[in-house]
Amino acid sequence: MMFKKLGALRGRRALLSRGAVYLFFAFFNRSLPFLLLPVYSRCLTPEDYGVYALFLTAVTIANPFLTLCWHNALAYIYFNESFEIRRYVSSFLLVSLGLLALQEGALYLLTFVPLGRWAVPTFLLLAPVNALGMILISVVAAMWQVRERPLAFGLFQLFCAAAKATMNLCSVFLLRLGWRGLLASETLFYLIGIAVSLTLLYRAGWLGWAFDRRHLKVGLKLGLGFFPGTLANILNDSIGRILLADRFSVDAVGVYSMGQKLGTVAGLYTTSLHNVYQPWFFKKVNQGGKDLGRKIFRSLVLASSSILIFSGTAGLAMQLISSFVLGSAFRGAMPYFWLSLLSFSIVGIYGLLGYVIYSTGRTWILSCLTGMAALTNISLTWIFLNVFGVIGAGYASVLAWLLILLVAIPVTLREWRRHIARPLPTSNKAAGHDPR
Repeated sequence: MMFKKLGALRGRRALLSRGAVYLFFAFFNRSLPFLLLPVYSRCLTPEDYGVYALFLTAVTIANPFLTLCWHNALAYIYFNESFEIRRYVSSFLLVSLGLLALQEGALYLLTFVPLGRWAVPTFLLLAPVNALGMILISVVAAMWQVRERPLAFGLFQLFCAAAKATMNLCSVFLLRLGWRGLLASETLFYLIGIAVSLTLLYRAGWLGWAFDRRHLKVGLKLGLGFFPGTLANILNDSIGRILLADRFSVDAVGVYSMGQKLGTVAGLYTTSLHNVYQPWFFKKVNQGGKDLGRKIFRSLVLASSSILIFSGTAGLAMQLISSFVLGSAFRGAMPYFWLSLLSFSIVGIYGLLGYVIYSTGRTWILSCLTGMAALTNISLTWIFLNVFGVIGAGYASVLAWLLILLVAIPVTLREWRRHIARPLPTSNKAAGHDPR
């Protein structure tokens, strides 16, 4: 009994230690791009930043269509003895390269099609390449994570964030190349990232000459389950910029995007909080117990309250230093900042509820809720832009996520009672159900 307690104590310490490392690096890595905003707001015009924001939107949209979300199943494949991670990664990398060729070909043809205001600018040809680099970097990070190497995971992400920030800073601040310099530095970074990632994956035994249909079939089944929710999340994040670019000037897109980017300060905290809360939550669910529901409820209330407190404090601090952070051309971004801050806070709370639904194995409910949020956001943005102007995009995002959160609360409670809380007295196995 004493050895069991000692082992449990060591396990808790190891978990806390890994959680602290993830928390530190997640916060630090996400802070680096945020710290560049004062430079961007002084060295770029609103039009420059608007073009850059639209390019980043194109990269994020290209991402799931290159992967089909196969990278979301890496942990399942790695820990499943029926599959080989090398064959899985190698097979899907070939698929991603084929989809990359199709995207590049489609964009190349569209650049010659006279579509009026919907004409495809030639710089969007770089977006799929950047998306591939982003994918491979995330696969390497996942490799360190499933191997329970938090220090290697954190240092790799820190190196990538620092290298990207340095290259962007040189192109904008030293060379003064505007949006063209930003796009060039981002593309160069991801080209280097592709080469480094392939080398690391090969040396770790995760990559080789292999193509296996069985692994592809399983990966598609698992990945496509995440596809609707992933695409909906992307649309929720980018629909405002897309519709603004259609109805207003690129300058307006730039000012709006700057405010939205400032609002991601809430995401700095929520991402770090989720990295620590997720393993604690699933461990508690797996252990079960009579007080499980009360513990989970209390933790959700405390975590949600901490998000709101952090966001409110960060918002007030940002308001005080806004003259330092924002250049004169971007001073109008503060109203969009407050709306973005509120939106990211609501999304962070919604993500906490998502763990409860995920623990039941009914992940399709998350996809439905997130899809509803995307459709609501698109509809409200279309209406509010006509009624309120540019700021209507911010109103729409806050209201859409608030409505989905209000729907998600009773749904989460119902799913918890049906699939987790009820079986606990008779079977702890049900509480430890692995949705993978």
